[in-house]
Amino acid sequence: MLLQRCIAGAWDPVPPAGSPRRGRPDWRRHPFLRPCDGPFYKDREVVVVGGGNNGVEEGLFLTKFASKATIVEFMEQLGASQILRESAERHSKVKIKLGKAVQEFKSTGHLGSIIVQDRATGENEELFPAAASIFIGLDPNTAFVKDLVETDKYAFITTSGTMETSLE
Repeated sequence: MLLQRCIAGAWDPVPPAGSPRRGRPDWRRHPFLRPCDGPFYKDREVVVVGGGNNGVEEGLFLTKFASKATIVEFMEQLGASQILRESAERHSKVKIKLGKAVQEFKSTGHLGSIIVQDRATGENEELFPAAASIFIGLDPNTAFVKDLVETDKYAFITTSGTMETSLE
């Protein structure tokens, strides 16, 4: 039997030492929003940290409940697939902040605010969401397909706008 399609859920949940995703603020000390918590934040503002597929999907999902979902992305563009980027950019309840580095979560048992820094100007901005959801820090575990499909410099499998890989 010849395999025509394959979905690989290849994530390493904890970035290894030396990963470019290490060295971020310690967010484990703070309470964070999980997808099932969305209804608790009805008509309130939330923040999603991370603009990859998972982060953008989460931001779009949270708009079912929240008055606004702000997606904070470290890079200058969202890393999500084209269809997700376009959906987020068109959605009236989604605000996207690109080129921002999270500096600090301020809390006293609950989230008070988030300090984000503009990577180009160094200017800080304080956000006051009711909750935050974190979707960064996963490293791809794709060594098993590195000789089969094209990957980028971080070992993520590269895909077209329709999620097709280089495998023919």
